[in-house]
Amino acid sequence: MSKKRFSGLRLILMVPVVVLLAGGLIIGGRALQEPGEVRTLKRQEVAQTDEGHQEYYFGLLNENEQRGYREILEGIAVIIRERILSYDL
Repeated sequence: MSKKRFSGLRLILMVPVVVLLAGGLIIGGRALQEPGEVRTLKRQEVAQTDEGHQEYYFGLLNENEQRGYREILEGIAVIIRERILSYDL
């Protein structure tokens, strides 16, 4: 029966390789799970009021989306004013 034994030198050389590969997989796995934008957003301070949240999300919109959002808000404000004025107090 002849069994191959790992020599001490092979063992010494394989341990750092295994450690480096394991570390690379752990770090690489985190990078794949969480895009850079998510990491950036997590670091940002979060507004504590509804207005702060609205301002934050409004800032994420492009110019055309911001214009559309403003038009929708103006339309809603007009409808609310009309309804309020139509009620007899």
